[in-house]
Amino acid sequence: MKKEISVFERPESLSGYDTKQYLEACGNLSWYDLVTAMPSLVFVVTGWKSNGKENACLHSWSSFSGSGADNFICIMGKVDKGGHMYQSLKETRECVLNFPSNDIYDRCIKTIGNNEFETDEITASGLTAEKASKVNAPQIKECFEYGM
Repeated sequence: MKKEISVFERPESLSGYDTKQYLEACGNLSWYDLVTAMPSLVFVVTGWKSNGKENACLHSWSSFSGSGADNFICIMGKVDKGGHMYQSLKETRECVLNFPSNDIYDRCIKTIGNNEFETDEITASGLTAEKASKVNAPQIKECFEYGM
């Protein structure tokens, strides 16, 4: 199937989003980025806020590069200077990348709405926080349980 897309005009509908829904969901992300980018894994970045509360940030459309623990890079395009995760990473320099199974995806989505500064975002979303074994950051227990 051939689909022609103008880079100059935003279409009336984008993958089920009307223009208003798209702007609310994607903010300043170009609609052209949405239709041309390659999707990637869905994952949840976890860390600590400066007040000691759990921080969880649902991600996709990110890039991974490198190999091994000493040479691994994750580029997270939507971590911006105004958010909790940016501040967490800047302060602690530690996080955990949690890769959820499909059966807990709905709870991971709830981290988006449970992102107030005073909220334990993992617990408030119905997930279980536990300390990671290699860094001083929380991880989502359900993402590290095998045989789910």
